[in-house]
Amino acid sequence: SSTDTMKVTLYNPPSRANAGADQILCNASSFTLNATNPTFGTGTWSLLSGPGGGSFSPNANTYNATYNGATAGIYVFKWTVSNNTCSNADQVRITNYAAPSAAIAGPNQNVTCDTMTTMAATNPAIGLGTWTFISKSGNGPTPTITNPLLYNSTITGLGPTITGGSEVYTFVWTVSNGTCPSNTDTVRITVYQTPTIANAGPDQFLCNQYSHTM
Repeated sequence: SSTDTMKVTLYNPPSRANAGADQILCNASSFTLNATNPTFGTGTWSLLSGPGGGSFSPNANTYNATYNGATAGIYVFKWTVSNNTCSNADQVRITNYAAPSAAIAGPNQNVTCDTMTTMAATNPAIGLGTWTFISKSGNGPTPTITNPLLYNSTITGLGPTITGGSEVYTFVWTVSNGTCPSNTDTVRITVYQTPTIANAGPDQFLCNQYSHTM
């Protein structure tokens, strides 16, 4: 006869992995992860996607570890809870927005003999720019922004105050990116009323006069 022995080891299943809620941040160089500390098993953080070069502190096995060396981008982390060959995992997404570019609305403008103009803001390298009409100084017409998202959008429907003179329109150029604080800049457009047609009067024929009335 012959015999042989087989040993079967049955591991308890680890705690259910919970990587915590997704986060939205602004220009953060580090952020704190917020997984649930497992009551059974060992948890481990790993970076699935996003900018590289960062590290976990104090280590990747800490449920509330800090990820240092972060840059702008979208990160996806995985929190794996394991007990030997048994494991389960959960993921968390962290969006880290870059600070928006400075808002530069361009120089103030003077418009004469026209009802439209072209804006001259600086196209932002980071973020989304938006034009907003803020105010007018008198009772002139309300202008229309052709494309509020275009840095060099045209403005139509401009006009001087009905009572004559000029109308001052105020616009704001806002550059925003995610949850980061927005940057704004203001530009003023002054629209002058077309002057009355000049009438110098009829030609005059005089004889030996030392003065005359126009």
